[in-house]
Amino acid sequence: MSKETFTITQHHLDLLRNAVLRWNDGEFGAPGIDPKCPYGNSVGIYSDIAAILHIKPEGDEDSFTADQEDQMRRMHDSTLIVLQIAIDTGCMAIGTYRRVSTEDGWRWVREDETVSDEADEPIIAHITAFIRSLCDMDCPPAFVLDKAFTYALKMQAEIAYQDMSREAIRFGGGTVDMGMSESNTVWMLQAAMWMKKAISADHRLVNYLRTGAKA
Repeated sequence: MSKETFTITQHHLDLLRNAVLRWNDGEFGAPGIDPKCPYGNSVGIYSDIAAILHIKPEGDEDSFTADQEDQMRRMHDSTLIVLQIAIDTGCMAIGTYRRVSTEDGWRWVREDETVSDEADEPIIAHITAFIRSLCDMDCPPAFVLDKAFTYALKMQAEIAYQDMSREAIRFGGGTVDMGMSESNTVWMLQAAMWMKKAISADHRLVNYLRTGAKA
């Protein structure tokens, strides 16, 4: 799991609000920020950034120091991440975000957001370990898949029971009978999804199940 984080500040928002948007006619064409004059002035880009961020020159003869220019350059470069975050989250707001790996690829989420794939990780780890234990015993691939699917269904049933029990206790109802069988279609689809993720999590398991060779 990636631990990469990024914090959007007011400075990032101020820069992007003042960015000059242009249509790039190259190849198929695409919208973008003007690379020659991203903030309106093609000659004094640092002056533009400084004016937006209220940075006063600290060098000789009213110039910017190397540290100031480096700071402004890094702030400008990081606007790319801000735009990526805005696309992934659907908003552009001050706060800390983290980059996570999901089944659909890498994306940014708010730091306090729980991603469904992350919530599934402990379950996937259990199923993966179970499959590997069967592989280590040289069980036939068909047997491995059958037993692993049954195990995934059992885990789904236990989790559903725990969730419903917590809700029942919360509302004063005590224990609860689920009244659902393990053959329930929703459970089977969930178990199949976990199985797919568990197998995808370990390339050796994929080879074993495809070829019948020990992982």
